[in-house]
Amino acid sequence: MTELRETSTYPLEPDVSSSAILPTDKPSHHVPSSYLKLSSCTSLPSSPSEASSLPNASLIHPSPYDDYRSTPSPRLNIPSEVMDLASGDKLQTSIIQLWRSSEPTETRKAAMEDLRILLTKTINDKFFPQLMEDGRQRFEVDIAGSTSWGGEIGPDTDVDFVILDRKFPKGYVHEVWLQPLNSTNPLSQEEIKQIRYKPSENPLLPNCYSLKSLSNCVEDIGMIATIRQPYLQIPLLKFIDPIRNLDCDLQCNDLTGVYNNSYILAYAKLSPYVLRPMINILKNWYNIKSGKKLKHGNKINKLGLSSYPICLMCIAYLQNIGYLPNLQKNIESKIYKNEKEWLEDEELVWVEWGTNRGLTSHTTFQKNLMVKEEEEEGENWKCLNSKFEKSKQEGEYFNTNKQIISPLNGGIISRSKNYMSHENGTDDNDDNTTNLDNQRNYLKSQNFDRDQIELILKQYKLLKNVKPDWKLSNEFGKCNKGKQPYRWSKDYLIIQDPLKWQKNHASGIPYHMCNNLFTVSNLNPSSSSGFTLT
Repeated sequence: MTELRETSTYPLEPDVSSSAILPTDKPSHHVPSSYLKLSSCTSLPSSPSEASSLPNASLIHPSPYDDYRSTPSPRLNIPSEVMDLASGDKLQTSIIQLWRSSEPTETRKAAMEDLRILLTKTINDKFFPQLMEDGRQRFEVDIAGSTSWGGEIGPDTDVDFVILDRKFPKGYVHEVWLQPLNSTNPLSQEEIKQIRYKPSENPLLPNCYSLKSLSNCVEDIGMIATIRQPYLQIPLLKFIDPIRNLDCDLQCNDLTGVYNNSYILAYAKLSPYVLRPMINILKNWYNIKSGKKLKHGNKINKLGLSSYPICLMCIAYLQNIGYLPNLQKNIESKIYKNEKEWLEDEELVWVEWGTNRGLTSHTTFQKNLMVKEEEEEGENWKCLNSKFEKSKQEGEYFNTNKQIISPLNGGIISRSKNYMSHENGTDDNDDNTTNLDNQRNYLKSQNFDRDQIELILKQYKLLKNVKPDWKLSNEFGKCNKGKQPYRWSKDYLIIQDPLKWQKNHASGIPYHMCNNLFTVSNLNPSSSSGFTLT
């Protein structure tokens, strides 16, 4: 793949040659030499002629879906050492068989690819029909979500599509933020919802960034049951393809899924016959436990977790017992001198288009580790069973009060502050979100509606000296050196995002909901709690 450079009439266009999204032989300026950009972890072509023969060769980001499809599916090639029917271990055998049954049919695979090609052509024809200066289309639709790394759990799995925009290869960059850098006046949730719903008034953004325009576009090619969801952190369009019998999600150029799924795929490659079945059985279990499994035509998720943090919990568990390595072990957080240096960091991309400002996402981890042999995978099932039984007998449980689930830091790390229920008081001096959370909760208790609360908080923020995001990045780093976001102390369960380091995927899930998900065991009745799955 040759280096992409463009000259555009668009003002303030990001540099397309950023090494965060193009193959490079140089490591990031603050990453050890044994580590490379996430985009280098996929099999990228070395020449234009080679690129032309690859699927989705015009993509400017790593495509976990293409990477996964480049080798035979492990579900179709399960070695006898792993299935191990002769051992009499019915649990292991049933887990492997359930995982194998989740393999999509060839008809479904062809349907997904056919729809991907159709969406790519339709969106380019509708929103940017002219070719780029290098002769390529501006937009490319790729398959994201669990399908992109082989994590489906059955035919009901939605197919996630993402529209990649080659004019904005670093995602939701500051040039198109809803709240400009020099502004202290964020938009309300209702204002953001309207902007994401209607055709864009920003000349930099074509109307595929509008859910209404995008919805009309897919309806014109026969998609039905469209649902526009502009209020999410990532604005989303849901629809059904009645011809190909696919339930689909579509979003425009949010890179969250691209990098999250590449991250999971890297670990899944290291352990195809242990990690993958573990994720599969836990996702099936969780869908039943949470009510997320399809019932009466409606999907609910009363416990509030998506499938991504479930994958992170599995990776962290296997790291914690020494089975999987930490692919980010030697990555150090960078100390930025100023905002400009932070914005221009080549290792970062920007995500969450449905917010006032983009959220930084790191894109680096180690690659080219040795994949476990099939015989070793078979032996490690026995080893895992042994370790799990030993942990149960010795009373070793993950302690929600004192510990954090963190694949970024090798599995489990300590909280800097123990879990604090809302009744235990607050400390308003720890980070820029604490006072805002307190004010928001107070206003809710006084029966203000959401729009009134957002309007009041706008004025509050004008009076409050809030730390810039780049300073918070300097302050917290990887959250493993005693400094963590204060709001985490209010969360009963913390699952740290390995790419968005200050994000907790279990934020807001109340204590009683976690009790529905886990069996709670009092290790120390005075101060501690732990849990194990039921």
